[in-house]
Amino acid sequence: MNLRRLLAQLNCGDDELAEAAARALPDFGERALAALSEMCASENVESRWWATRALGELPDSAATELLVKRLKDEDAEVRVVAILALGQRADLAAVQPLTEMLHECGGYLARHAAEALSRLGDGAAPALVDALGGGDTGVRANAARALARLSDSEAVPALVQALDDESAVVSHWAEIALERRGVGMLFFQP
Repeated sequence: MNLRRLLAQLNCGDDELAEAAARALPDFGERALAALSEMCASENVESRWWATRALGELPDSAATELLVKRLKDEDAEVRVVAILALGQRADLAAVQPLTEMLHECGGYLARHAAEALSRLGDGAAPALVDALGGGDTGVRANAARALARLSDSEAVPALVQALDDESAVVSHWAEIALERRGVGMLFFQP
């Protein structure tokens, strides 16, 4: 299948066909990247959404840069798909923009940003520890939840301190994070 046909399929209105096209686009490399970049500037929200979704499949760092730009899209659903796509990549260049989303956005956007940070692995732990130590309750809760999915031992002091947080949600997730790290467990020989 050629690139033009895949791009048409991406915009056809059929989610299954569009998803198949998104998965096939990486085979076209730079040409696909250029076409998706152009689609991201479309007035049509669905076109921007699918372009952003497809960018998540492209492996190079230029795709990460375009996804970071999509975090500023006027449509919340486009921002969500950009967050999810960044979380699926192993590119730590996404840590700072996702951390900004965690702090600046409320509700489900912040929760998705924290989830995406946790998917980036222990390299995102320092940013999550910083978020756990400050910010509003929602930021701290999302950071603690994300840290519960990681194994970074450097987060332990901040998680221990978060046990005394004024928010029961924050202390709950801090406790889970510490349990998953084995902190506070007693081992004995029968």
